[in-house]
Amino acid sequence: MDEISTSDDILTHAAFSTDEGRTLLLAVHTVGKKLRLYRVAIDWQVSPGKDQAGSLPKVTLQHLETVDEFQPASEQNNLQSNHYMMPSFEARLSHLELLPPALDMLTKENTLPTILATFSYLPPQYNGAETREQPFSIISRWELRSGKLALHSAFMSLTSKKASSPSTLKEETALRRLEDVRLDRIVVQIQLLSDNITLSIAYSDGSVEFRDRTTLQNLPLDDMPNKATSLPQIGFRFGIVEPCLHMALSQHRCIKVFFGSDHEPKMSFLQPDPRDIEEETLFSVEKARAAFTLHQFRGAILGNNPDDILATMHDLMTHLTSAQTDQLTHGFLTDNYKISGMNFDRVFDVHMEKLLALSHFQRGLSLQSALGNRGPQVPRTVPSKLAWLMLNMRLMGLGIMFAYQNSGTAVEGTSDLNRPEILQTFIPLATWSMTLADYLLDQLFELNRALSPTISLPALHHAITTSASPAIHLLLTSTSRTLLKHLFRGLRGLASLSSSPDRKAIPTCAALNAVFASAAISPAAMEHLLLEIDSLIKTLYENAAKAPPSSPSHIPESARPDFERAMAVTGVLPAYLDPVLLTLVTGVVEDLRGKGLQEGDLYFSNFYNLGVGAHPAENEPGRRDGRRAVSVPMLGGGGWGAVGPPRGVGAVSAVSGVGVGGLGGVSGLGGGGGGAGGSTGGNGKPVGVVRIGGKDIKLRACARCTEVMEDVPQTRAGSAWITNLQRLCYCGGLWVV
Repeated sequence: MDEISTSDDILTHAAFSTDEGRTLLLAVHTVGKKLRLYRVAIDWQVSPGKDQAGSLPKVTLQHLETVDEFQPASEQNNLQSNHYMMPSFEARLSHLELLPPALDMLTKENTLPTILATFSYLPPQYNGAETREQPFSIISRWELRSGKLALHSAFMSLTSKKASSPSTLKEETALRRLEDVRLDRIVVQIQLLSDNITLSIAYSDGSVEFRDRTTLQNLPLDDMPNKATSLPQIGFRFGIVEPCLHMALSQHRCIKVFFGSDHEPKMSFLQPDPRDIEEETLFSVEKARAAFTLHQFRGAILGNNPDDILATMHDLMTHLTSAQTDQLTHGFLTDNYKISGMNFDRVFDVHMEKLLALSHFQRGLSLQSALGNRGPQVPRTVPSKLAWLMLNMRLMGLGIMFAYQNSGTAVEGTSDLNRPEILQTFIPLATWSMTLADYLLDQLFELNRALSPTISLPALHHAITTSASPAIHLLLTSTSRTLLKHLFRGLRGLASLSSSPDRKAIPTCAALNAVFASAAISPAAMEHLLLEIDSLIKTLYENAAKAPPSSPSHIPESARPDFERAMAVTGVLPAYLDPVLLTLVTGVVEDLRGKGLQEGDLYFSNFYNLGVGAHPAENEPGRRDGRRAVSVPMLGGGGWGAVGPPRGVGAVSAVSGVGVGGLGGVSGLGGGGGGAGGSTGGNGKPVGVVRIGGKDIKLRACARCTEVMEDVPQTRAGSAWITNLQRLCYCGGLWVV
């Protein structure tokens, strides 16, 4: 950049943006009211196959344009006002933005890089005296146009006396000024939204407008009965509008955070007018569902986290009836699964590895889990619990798959399954998984005991609904059953490996054997049970497909994905699965009894760590105390990490079995055991540190579900696949240390 020779060259504002190609654009404004535009190129000095130690990137700066008088145009005629209008040159630069080029989805054309400057004028007030002057802001814009220089066509007719290669003409750049827009309020924030074509403009009175970046025209309420493009378009507005000093919007413009005159932060959600909801005039659940889906997928394309969308939906649900809430969540999840191409029909699918590797599978389950978890005072829904367990099983299935893959290709003695530090990570995995197996069996036995001696289908469905347990859904839904089969097939291999004669004496293998021995059922027997259920459902679907189309039992193969998805999203068991359901509660249970399964051990088991009961009202007094949602421990170095509960509820650590409490200082948690935030937690340790098994463990917390795990350094992870699995929380949320 140019050297600073006078005080007029001192910078006051600067803005970066991406450019076409691998360069950046930089705009700077000086005290002397000049604007300079540069193109920045970075050469990272990276050569394949060479040692890059000590190499530094090379930055090249190319000056493009200079605007000597960077200020509003002299006259403004596009604001009709009865007040005295101050000249535009009285306004001072308050915001400088550099908007990158982007594709306009409506016109299908690329927009140009644009310099956007906001000049504001705040009239002086002396002793509170009234003044005729009114505050205002002016938005000025310059487009950056570039292209190759071209010769006049007449030069093409000239003959050359000697052959020469045509020279390449230089690229020409120029700034073209667009029409200014004068506003009768003070602009406190301008933000280009994630679609890169919409600007949000926040004013000092607390209001927010959304404008097109090309025309700067308002995007008003457009009451089209059969179309929804965004939440503001269907009538959603921010609930709190009051004067503010600063404001910022979330990624999907659903939430605003602002500082008022009292300098205290406040937050407001986009929401419809409560009167519209009560009178069902302008508000429509179907419109809201479509708008939320569009916001979600626009952000997903750009890799944005949907937490602000989920928070806005939760806020809206507080104003809706139960039926409207179900309509919104079920429709939103169905749309997301359909658009992402997620197939829930895994009845005849044997390629389980493909299911585990689908990234949109995790995103969809994460949305489903979060939408059904509405806080500690509201019972968690069955679809949310189902998604919660499937997320955990997916993570464990990936861990088993990677461990076996590395074992098949590595040199003998160095494979993952021959390394004690890697096998150590599977001890908590096996503990959680065998607890899940016991829980599934326990729920079958409870239904059998409660409804015997005569089990009727209406009474059976009523018992499943009132229990709010996801166990039956986990067994009957093909996607979750596929995850279960993959999980227990891997555990069967681990059990065989750890119990081999040459490994029994190894402490890690002995610990694994103890986990498998303490469960009511072995991994092999659990896998056999799942295959038996799988066979029953396959036979049912095959017979239903062969039935005449006029028969009530006819289920075409094309309809099966919709039925399977509806069962996972709504938590309603279809009637055509009633024969399998009766067989589970009667024949399967009696068969397990005949094989000597210890039913009493199941009755007194503690299923705390499964997350099958997120509300105190769901717990039975006196047993299974604390059935609440705690995820499976994430993969760590010396174990799977310390697992603590959200919102200050003590848990059993998966590392050592020692109770974990007092997590008040952990970022993202609400405080545990009476602990308080600050420099130390409720346990007297520094923020984010707990003492487990005689040592201090640093924790990281998920910003979405508030789960915590040990903050394991990459050097301790043990294997690359462990590091990759713990980059994000199992729910897809980001970690906060």
